[in-house]
Amino acid sequence: MVVKNRSTFPYAFVSGAVTFYDAAGVRCGEGMFKADALAVDESFETDSPGLRIRCEAATWRVVATSLLPRIAPNAPIAALNRAPSNLVISIDGETHPIQLDKPLTVTLGEKRRTIIVRSAP
Repeated sequence: MVVKNRSTFPYAFVSGAVTFYDAAGVRCGEGMFKADALAVDESFETDSPGLRIRCEAATWRVVATSLLPRIAPNAPIAALNRAPSNLVISIDGETHPIQLDKPLTVTLGEKRRTIIVRSAP
């Protein structure tokens, strides 16, 4: 199995799980992978120790369970700057714009409900 870092961050450690499925969508294999360091756009080949495949895999799912970013010692941690997103909510086919931390009041049945969307910490 070949894993490639397509992100913009280098990693000091990467690990995860891979699951294989046959043509009928039935799980037929699983295994784990890991790498001690992975630069941006770098690939690594792993034999996935303990990999068990019991069929001809038609599809697969790869999930990274641990991504430890590589940072220089004593480097200041930059604030995460996220570009503002255009958020919308669709209720019964009607689309309404949503702003983070701004209330949206909707009527559900006979009750008016206020919805506030916040970013997770």
